[in-house]
Amino acid sequence: MRVWLLVLVITALVLAVNGGKSVGRPMFCLNASELGLAGSAPDLAASVFEQGRWRPAQIYIEPENITIAWVPLLTGNRTDDDIAKAFQLGRLPPPTLKNTTRICFETSRGVPSSPPPGYGRLVELEHRGAKYHVFIARVSDVVDVTAFVLATPGFERGERPEKVRWHERGNKPSPPPEVDAQQLPQIQTLRFFSSFDLYGASTSLQPNSCARVLVDLPPGTSVAALVLMAGTTPGSYRYSIYRYQGGNLIYGDVTYSQGQRYVTAAWIDSGEGTYSVTICNTNNYVAQTKVALLILATNQQYFRRDTIKTPTLPIATYSNYLCDNFGICPRNTIYIYKNSYFAIPGFIIDSASSIQLYVYAEVDKYTAPSGIAYVYWGDYYVGWLQAKTSGNKVIFEGTFHLPYTLIYNLVLTKGNGGVILIGPFIIYANGGHTVKVMASIERPVELAPADASLYANKYVRRLSDTFLFLDSRAFMVKLDYFQLDITERYLEISTMPLDIYPYSHYSTVKLYVKFYDSSLNPLPITVATTSSVMTKGWWGDLFKYLSKIAAALGIYDLIKSTYDALKKTVQGLPVVGYVTLALDAYASAAFGAYLEAYTTDNGYTLVLKLYTAGYNDPLTAYVTFALGGRPEYIAVTKVEYGSSATLYKEFTAYDGGPLQSFTSVAYMRGNPQPGGFPYRTLLCGVQERVDAPSDRCDSAYYR
Repeated sequence: MRVWLLVLVITALVLAVNGGKSVGRPMFCLNASELGLAGSAPDLAASVFEQGRWRPAQIYIEPENITIAWVPLLTGNRTDDDIAKAFQLGRLPPPTLKNTTRICFETSRGVPSSPPPGYGRLVELEHRGAKYHVFIARVSDVVDVTAFVLATPGFERGERPEKVRWHERGNKPSPPPEVDAQQLPQIQTLRFFSSFDLYGASTSLQPNSCARVLVDLPPGTSVAALVLMAGTTPGSYRYSIYRYQGGNLIYGDVTYSQGQRYVTAAWIDSGEGTYSVTICNTNNYVAQTKVALLILATNQQYFRRDTIKTPTLPIATYSNYLCDNFGICPRNTIYIYKNSYFAIPGFIIDSASSIQLYVYAEVDKYTAPSGIAYVYWGDYYVGWLQAKTSGNKVIFEGTFHLPYTLIYNLVLTKGNGGVILIGPFIIYANGGHTVKVMASIERPVELAPADASLYANKYVRRLSDTFLFLDSRAFMVKLDYFQLDITERYLEISTMPLDIYPYSHYSTVKLYVKFYDSSLNPLPITVATTSSVMTKGWWGDLFKYLSKIAAALGIYDLIKSTYDALKKTVQGLPVVGYVTLALDAYASAAFGAYLEAYTTDNGYTLVLKLYTAGYNDPLTAYVTFALGGRPEYIAVTKVEYGSSATLYKEFTAYDGGPLQSFTSVAYMRGNPQPGGFPYRTLLCGVQERVDAPSDRCDSAYYR
């Protein structure tokens, strides 16, 4: 009773009182040359000093128009119509800022009295007798990521200051510790970002009404952010955040504007504990809210490295069917588009400690006259690659280690649309090119530290491997490994067609899985059961009631809604959504499709062979198995694929051991103890109540 009385008092206070609504910060605009940034990359972030601390400040870079060349529409036996649809207009911050590139940024009054949270330039401005400042840093030079906002492309209005000067200030972050590539960790101290939906606060609100949700932050939480995401109705909102341990209350106002991918309402630095979060609609109209929580935590975690991989993708900007079979080929002198970027979708992120991105592109010499290719993740700049000449081709190849500031923005937006861009290239009508992209993500298993009782009581996702079948098709293949304690385990395979070209029919994928002891010796495997392949139907059981299957689907349903909202909201952002099996959809057997599970290498390798039959709908199935010896690690070591477009010839997309950076691998064991953080959060993409079912995601139990 006392808790509910307290909640009523807080809600009444939040609705009745303006929580110190801040006056909008002054926005100024300058050319890149005036900030000393001409000729540099657009990987910028901004911060201002207010009320005794450094806080994030919006910063926008004038974008340039580009042409997006969607790789899934340029592989295989494409028609001229497919090729025409492959090219779309887009925009990016220029890879090299020009003298006249316009940069707009929020400022704060006065001169900061504290050292900046990173290394960069402190810009001091004067306008109409008042002094202002902003601190601009490169993302790799940021120390306190919570104090910055990453620059995004945009045309903003702002004043032009009467005076401006800047100085280099601050210290660079310490380099990351060296990692022994010849050993796999078991349990390690991990500093990570995770984001998840506040399900109870993401709803439709009448004017002057509120939604409240309870959420628990895990041990080791250093800071958390309450965020309104794309999909929120533009307007004004009031929030309160109350921590039960200590009784501290934060409340205030926040405005979500049209076109924003997210806006941070408040940073919470009270650490571990139980929080009551209330969101109120202060508009005079019905508003939809989409609310998320981003956390930065450091605690003990079971080792887990997920990967996302494409095969080597042949790209043709002509109809190779007509050219190869009838000699109808384009002339060499025709180009289709300048300033074009190859776009590869499917790179979804929801939690990470570190991210490596491998990029390979082989193009005709005349396609890349500058000899440099730039890489973006969505519209976030990643880096550049220098060309290496190979006959009439040039090759761009390299691996990027993403800085923390970029990781936190990718985690919050679930991958910022999930599209990797490589360019700019001049695309000719007779071009033949090749691309391959892989991402390696070290991440937590759950918010709960390793050995918490959660791991003995509920299934958790210990590993996820994503294969992007983009050769003549366009769908994701997810292989998820689930485990309850050390004795109950299964693998689930799911397909999710991409909405740009939702073709997954008549395709075969083989995934090779191995299990190892502590010395990385492979262990024998025995297949126990293989389920039927399921897809959406018109009647029967709902997916959320299906044991095991529902555990894999929940998070992908929520991430799909994030991508759909980004696509509608953020102008020019390359976003590719996907089709998934909603938890509230009816389940049905997929006739003709099958999952075959068998062993090879004398029983030391488990092979999962999925055939999609005639389905362009998402599919899912699982397999259980037994292991000999003492299993310590699981790894997905090889991927093969084929389709009717390739006459079912199987190609090897990846083949690597557990120590290689782009092999999905995870530690399997642990020693769960009674007590500890009991809330499962990352499995379903939303925190569940303690009494939620162990083997599935069900929105009835979401917090």
